[in-house]
Amino acid sequence: MVRPKTPARRTVPAGDYTPYTPHLNDKDRSKSRWGDQTPDTQLLLNLGSQLYVSELMTANPYPEEPTRVHLSGSQLVRAAELLKLGRRQARLTGDTQYLRDCSKMVSQPSFNWLCRTDYRR
Repeated sequence: MVRPKTPARRTVPAGDYTPYTPHLNDKDRSKSRWGDQTPDTQLLLNLGSQLYVSELMTANPYPEEPTRVHLSGSQLVRAAELLKLGRRQARLTGDTQYLRDCSKMVSQPSFNWLCRTDYRR
């Protein structure tokens, strides 16, 4: 008896994205955990953070909270375009919870680091 072959993965069209399941931090339930993110999301967050910091240092230093969150979200979408992560880009534009969680992981640590750094040396 020959077993029929089953596909290894369900195929998802390029424009669609898989549903986001937030992995919350046990210490602070309002933040996601970095280590539980997929490798693609970690890569996206790394580049998004670098783009965000460069934007803060060159064009828009010390923005208010709403501007900071919007700026980090736009830099994440830009990072997804640069990395050619089409499904992550679709998720960023289509899932507000994913965008909010990723923006928190990018904006808050980077902004705090910039505020503590002394560039006068």
